[in-house]
Amino acid sequence: MMNQEIPHSKTSSKKINEASLPSFNYLDFLNQYLRPTGSYGMGKPSLREMAADLGYNSPSILTMILKGQRFPSRTFIDQFCEYFKINNTQKELLHLLVNLERKNSKGQDISDISNKIQRLMPDRHIDTVDVLWFKKVAGWHYTAIKNLIKTPYFIEDYDIISRQLKNRVTPKQVKEAIDLLLELEVIERNSAGELEVNTGSWRTPTGINSSAIRKFHKGMILEALYSLENENADRRFISGLTLQFDTSQKEEATADIMQFLNDFNTKYYKKDSKHLGQLNIQFFRLNKDLNKESISLSSLKKSEKSDQEGMIQ
Repeated sequence: MMNQEIPHSKTSSKKINEASLPSFNYLDFLNQYLRPTGSYGMGKPSLREMAADLGYNSPSILTMILKGQRFPSRTFIDQFCEYFKINNTQKELLHLLVNLERKNSKGQDISDISNKIQRLMPDRHIDTVDVLWFKKVAGWHYTAIKNLIKTPYFIEDYDIISRQLKNRVTPKQVKEAIDLLLELEVIERNSAGELEVNTGSWRTPTGINSSAIRKFHKGMILEALYSLENENADRRFISGLTLQFDTSQKEEATADIMQFLNDFNTKYYKKDSKHLGQLNIQFFRLNKDLNKESISLSSLKKSEKSDQEGMIQ
């Protein structure tokens, strides 16, 4: 699974060529952030308080935007993205999606905007999923089973699948996962009654504090830990890098990592392989900032300790 950009919505602009352009709805994205019941965070302020935080005297403008009665302006998008710390790529994509709907509503040509969106989201085979939907299948084994079904010689036997996944899930969990994936139409049965995958690869949004995304990554990290502790080195490659880093380059670094993932997937994905691999990349702050008061206090304590040691000697 890959992790990037704005959540997928089942509703799409009918004039867009769905085979070549990701299907997005900017209203779903805004609602998840601005509504108190949205999925990104808990205990959010009311719409009135949110409007005040964004510099508006009344929540009515937010209400109209969220109901699709008024298109958000570029200024609104800038304020929204600054408030929620949304990166520049997502901000530009959101701006393009709003303009796309605006032109669609007027019956205007959208090819230029479609091309710009396509350049921001080049992976046509990847479905960007909504976080609320993803909560249902956030366990690591759902993605593993989904991909296992695509492998040659797949056998729909819960015990065999459990063993294939190193007995890290029980046959009962396998059955429950398959039943849910069928219910969600992620997989389906063909005319011969065999399981087939009905969706592309999944992509989830970045920069989102979602319990579902955290659950998925935690599950995969635990599987990496299991491999580290229980499997020979020829079955894994685990390495790391510790470096001094300029945090102002975080967006550029994230973009480089995403490009690497795209290139890695393009080069090493083999449709006819029976083996599944999992590539995890963690890039995070290893230390935290100290304020000037803490540094001054620490220096003072060191000075006092040095004086005391001098007296003892």
